[in-house]
Amino acid sequence: MNIYYILIYISAISFFYYSINSIFSNRLKLEFERWGYEKYRYIIAISQFITSIGLLIGIYYPILISIMSFLLLVMMVGAIFVRLKLKDKLLEIFPAFFYAILNLSIFLKSIL
Repeated sequence: MNIYYILIYISAISFFYYSINSIFSNRLKLEFERWGYEKYRYIIAISQFITSIGLLIGIYYPILISIMSFLLLVMMVGAIFVRLKLKDKLLEIFPAFFYAILNLSIFLKSIL
């Protein structure tokens, strides 16, 4: 297995886990309220769930990797801006930055 597929699995599993936690975790419920996105928590969680599954299916249908990694990249760029707007610490911004770079890497590899 090459590094490209390892990155896909890392992203897919991470977002799958995060999407489930976004629905059931009280800590994440409070975070969504702090971010001002409590009304969109389920939509964001479902979007992350679908894109994580889409990345895995994309191993067999490569066009899905391009689409799903791009959507996750857009979500993470949005997350970075929200955290910057709230003046979060760099350590709190780092996960969104990491996953933005991760999905940017997957996206670029998928289209080149």
